[in-house]
Amino acid sequence: MKLGDKLIILLILLSVIGFIAIQLFDSSQESQRIIEVWFDGELLSTHNLQEQYREILFERNGMRNLIIIEDNGTFIKEANCPTQQCVHQGMVTKNNQSIVCLPHKLIVKVVIQESDEVDTIVR
Repeated sequence: MKLGDKLIILLILLSVIGFIAIQLFDSSQESQRIIEVWFDGELLSTHNLQEQYREILFERNGMRNLIIIEDNGTFIKEANCPTQQCVHQGMVTKNNQSIVCLPHKLIVKVVIQESDEVDTIVR
């Protein structure tokens, strides 16, 4: 391997490391991770996803879902719906992932809100 080849490989490695460092430590893109709890198309509540542990009990007209927030994710621990698919869906942690309980018309959605900084103004 020639000296030029080694320099190209070194530049590529440094570029990749620099890109990763910028993505990890860029403080200008602050974001807040929340979950939204929707019932029948209406936003009921929002909760911070960075909480250590929290239980949210959804009860309405005999419908019951126990939503748990922990480890930067959320899941439904208990539900009294007949199919129990919302319970078996498991934990969601990424932006726009959701848990749906169709019999109860309940949606629990992870949302990452970016900071309110203005990037560009278009006229």
